[in-house]
Amino acid sequence: MALIAIVTNAGRAALVNASNTGTAPVTISQVGLTATAVVPGAGITALPGEYKRVATISGDVVADDTIHLIVRDESTDVFTVRSFALYLADGTLFAVYGQAGVILEKSAQAMMLLAIDVQFADVAANLLTFGDANFLNPPATTSIQGVVELSTEEEATTGVDTVRAVTPKGMKTAVTSWINGRFGDGAPSDFVKGLLTAASAVAMRLALGLKSAALKDEGAGNGLDADLLDGQHGAYYSNIPARLGYTPWGPSNDGAGSGLDADLLDGQDSSYYTNIAGRLGYTPANKAGDTFTGNVIAPNVLTGQLLLPASGANQAIAYLHETGGLTFSWNRQSAGNEKFLSLWASGSITYNGSSLWHAGNDGAGSGLDADLLDGQDSSYFTNIPGRLGYTPVNRAGDTMSGVLGVTDGAGMSRLWPNGDSTLYRTGGVSGCLYLNAANSRYLFNNGSAYELAGQQLYVNGSVSWNAGNDGAGSGLDADLLDGQDGSYYTNIPGRLGYTPANRAGESFLGSISVVAGSAISVNSNISYGGIILASGDATHTGSVQFYQPNGTRLGYIGYATPGLHMNYVCENTAGHSFLGGMLYRAGSLVWDAGNDGAGSGLDADLLDGYQGSDLAKYSDFANNLSAAGYQKLPGGLILQWCTTATQQNVETTTTATFPLQFPNAVLDVQLTTRVDIASVEADTWYQLVGDPSLSGCTVMRARSDNDADRPSYCRIFALGR
Repeated sequence: MALIAIVTNAGRAALVNASNTGTAPVTISQVGLTATAVVPGAGITALPGEYKRVATISGDVVADDTIHLIVRDESTDVFTVRSFALYLADGTLFAVYGQAGVILEKSAQAMMLLAIDVQFADVAANLLTFGDANFLNPPATTSIQGVVELSTEEEATTGVDTVRAVTPKGMKTAVTSWINGRFGDGAPSDFVKGLLTAASAVAMRLALGLKSAALKDEGAGNGLDADLLDGQHGAYYSNIPARLGYTPWGPSNDGAGSGLDADLLDGQDSSYYTNIAGRLGYTPANKAGDTFTGNVIAPNVLTGQLLLPASGANQAIAYLHETGGLTFSWNRQSAGNEKFLSLWASGSITYNGSSLWHAGNDGAGSGLDADLLDGQDSSYFTNIPGRLGYTPVNRAGDTMSGVLGVTDGAGMSRLWPNGDSTLYRTGGVSGCLYLNAANSRYLFNNGSAYELAGQQLYVNGSVSWNAGNDGAGSGLDADLLDGQDGSYYTNIPGRLGYTPANRAGESFLGSISVVAGSAISVNSNISYGGIILASGDATHTGSVQFYQPNGTRLGYIGYATPGLHMNYVCENTAGHSFLGGMLYRAGSLVWDAGNDGAGSGLDADLLDGYQGSDLAKYSDFANNLSAAGYQKLPGGLILQWCTTATQQNVETTTTATFPLQFPNAVLDVQLTTRVDIASVEADTWYQLVGDPSLSGCTVMRARSDNDADRPSYCRIFALGR
């Protein structure tokens, strides 16, 4: 079998003469042996795992590019050889060869004789000499006597082997096969053999039965003017209508009115097609502008806009579009001052981007200026004591909580009623209240108390109750209490200034505020539109907390640092549930497992924590998964596989082309052998010849015995970028 030995860089350097003007002869004096499967390389300077160096070698140059070596070891050493190296007389490692399989194994009783034939592709073999030739048995060449292998009939017939000798029987088989391949089996026949013996052209014509016609120069360009063609004169063939049976169309009989289908299209005249309205069944509208005499109905618009513009300096535009919902807008542009009215999919109406107030969004808390007067809420103006700075007296009747002073002259204060009674006070700490003009009824202030001088006080004929005659059992039935009728006190909202809530359940129409350090416990639903205000303190906002009946807190909303985010905390580990609609944040829809996926429009910043640039695209995995195919991977790595196009049944090379040319480099090529019959083909394998190119590689079929070759395929797996 052929061994592909690699000449090392040091070996090539040894071939250069001292003056660097040419080459110098060298002597191979030793062979190093190792059991290590060495991968040969030009940079190797020592044989890995070398256990023995043999100096008893014999060799000679048997061709311009071939040397023959015999390595002999008669020692009792036991060893296995997978790789060997050739050393020069100065110890330079000249060439190296290695393989995974065992080349030979030696026992203690055996003598090793290793015959090596090495063919060099770019080194002249006549530059090499050998130290010993006493047991040389070289292979035979055209100039060297030696051992030669006889070729088989198949090898002789193939005719490509340059090292085997052909036997006479093999030569006959090869020549016969070559003649049969060119002239057919059994050629030449006896008739042809007779023709081959003809001594002249005349004898050849006689043997073929040719007469004088064979001497005429007939054919194109020889001027032969035959009288008939297939028994007919030339005029017969020039009468084209007669030959066809009809007159063919030409420039003299086509055109309009000719009835030629070129005058019609699918049997219709051109006027048929120029009648566009007739073809459509309606008059089409001009894209540049037109007037419609009927209704224009636009189909449902899923995306995009339907525009109804008007041109001019003061143009009006109405358009209907859908972006997350149906929207209708009307816009008027006047000298750059745009006014637009929009009806949004959410149901709101805006004018120039501001909301319009209507019965559904005005009222308390709406911010509508109709809810304010000069910027103040109505409660500001209904607070009369607050506006006056004091509580006014009701002219229909009231109770004074302070002093009512009436100024008069001569040191006397007087209050003149409409009747006869007079009320006045004299100077000092005492005074009298006179109840009639005759001054016979009076109420006297002695400086410490008021006295009715020795008389009962009757009102409408009934005694007036006082500290001396009221109390339990007195039967006192007062009409007023602290000056107020009973209805005054039964009017609870009037007394409180607000309507109190029923602790058994109530609907609040305003907000509830909770001061810091206080809390509201809610055990039932809060009506739609209600507000609970938790003001908190300077460090944290208030919070709304949710408890189970057993006192376990489930979570809370709030308790956030002012100016930072609001907390929505779930403490039962089950999470938050928003039911009955979509969840929005700052006007944008929040994506969840129910509304993401294909067609959702979700534009996520990360996918499983990775940026989009971190993820490989589907296009980065281009492939051809056929028997001869490839697989591209992100980052540029390409995997390819293929099988040689033809089976090989001799030790020879063949070229394989990769399914895809590597753009930059080939990283590695691995070869395997496919055989059909393991029992007779398992001794064959393929090796890589030289370095692969971007588009393919060269492989060589080898075998380990001399049995008849069996065909096999080389399967190739290549890595590159």
